[in-house]
Amino acid sequence: MVANHTGYFDILIMSAAAPVSFVAKLEVKSWPLFGLMAKLQRSVFVDRTRRAAAADSAKVIRERLKAGDALVLFPEGTSTDGNHVQTFKSALMGAVESEVGVDAEGHTEYVPVQPVSIAYVGFHGIPLGRENRPLFAWYGDMDLMPHVWEAFKTGPLDVVIEFHDPLKVGPGFGRKQLAVVTEKTIREGQMRALRGNWGETPSEPASPAAA
Repeated sequence: MVANHTGYFDILIMSAAAPVSFVAKLEVKSWPLFGLMAKLQRSVFVDRTRRAAAADSAKVIRERLKAGDALVLFPEGTSTDGNHVQTFKSALMGAVESEVGVDAEGHTEYVPVQPVSIAYVGFHGIPLGRENRPLFAWYGDMDLMPHVWEAFKTGPLDVVIEFHDPLKVGPGFGRKQLAVVTEKTIREGQMRALRGNWGETPSEPASPAAA
């Protein structure tokens, strides 16, 4: 699964919605509380400062995919203010691309990838406007624990998660195309939710025929 990233609440939300593990940056491993949760969920920790470490992480991701695990990747590479989706980075999607091929019987092997959009839309049943979304979105140089405390004091959070139609990634549909298609799908899903139109069918397919 690939999803947009607004902060640590995404981990709690996705974990409540589906039995998943995450692909996370190495620093998360040392975070209080959330680091422990990530370890318990068998997250794959990626050291983005070393090229060799990234290759090792991609190998681990491939092995986990082969084992049938559902992994969640946040391709933006960072968290945002929850009002928009940043450009997706395609690097770690190479692990998906490398699994595409032909089996021993000559059949094409496809890899399923499901886009997931997450939108923080309200609290206490009241619409959450652009100016209040940072109450729950964690990004930039915000301190973690003070933000956690303030977020929990703010009250119940309303979130819309949309599991979009899975893509069948196969020959001729590489990681760069995958990044473009999933980014478009997730951005449209988030915008529908923020406008209060979640649940509506998109006016046109988000993925090309190649998917």
